[in-house]
This record gives sequence, C-alpha cells and structure tokens, in this order.
Amino acid sequence: MYRFFVVTTPDLRKTGTMSYRFMVEPGIPDEVMDCKIWGLLTLRSKDNNELNPWTGAVGDDGVQRWDLHLFRDSGFVLTVSVDADVPEDEGLGRLIEKALEDRSCGIALLMQRTSFDRFAASCKRMEVPIKVHHHANPLTTS
Repeated sequence: MYRFFVVTTPDLRKTGTMSYRFMVEPGIPDEVMDCKIWGLLTLRSKDNNELNPWTGAVGDDGVQRWDLHLFRDSGFVLTVSVDADVPEDEGLGRLIEKALEDRSCGIALLMQRTSFDRFAASCKRMEVPIKVHHHANPLTTS
C-alpha cells in the first residue's frame, strides 16, 4: 500500500480558489479519489516580503523553499515549509515525516514534474511507498 499517490504535471497553475480540480481531470486515475487527504508540494523562490525570524533574512536570499499544504474534506490539515539548501533528511525528509505523522490513509499529492525526482529519492531513502501518475498536461489547483 502506498502512503503518497503523487500526481505530477509539467505546468502547475494556481487558480487562487479552494479547488483540487486536478483530482478529477481526464486522464487522472480514479484511484486518487480514494485518498482522504490531498495536497500540494512546491519548490519556490522566496518573494520580497519573505521574513525568516530565526535568521533575520528578509526577502529573497537566493535559497529556494519547499512548501507542503495538506487538506481534507473538513478543511486545512497541515502547512509546513523548509529551505531547500539543507540536507534532504533535514529538509524535504522532515516535510514527508510531518505529512505522515498520525495519518494512516493515503495522501494525494500534486507537484511539478521537476520536483518529483527529489521527492521520490527522499521517500525511497525513508522507505515510504509511493505511487505516481505523470500527467502530460498542465493541471490547476488552489
């Protein structure tokens, strides 16, 4: 049994609305609807308003950031973020641990195709089973 059902896309488009439309797009396996938690993993550049109170950094310091957001039918579940320049076990691995903490159901997770290899390598190193569907077209989400 997988812990993450990963859906990758070559182009992720955010709608600005609470919508996980990617789960019902043509070509997405019906099995993704069995997941009771769904979310979004992104690797992004920091914006000019970013503030890190622990380091005092303000704005884009040149280090990308992993963001993970999880939801379920009752609403928001988890949001965590970590700089991408730390070792994978402390960065992306920590996000994976947080996502799985106290959750026994599968998690549908949307991400850009360019982020998948790092995510898959971290899951493999942590012995976290995943299933993946590489979607050929752009997908939208909130």
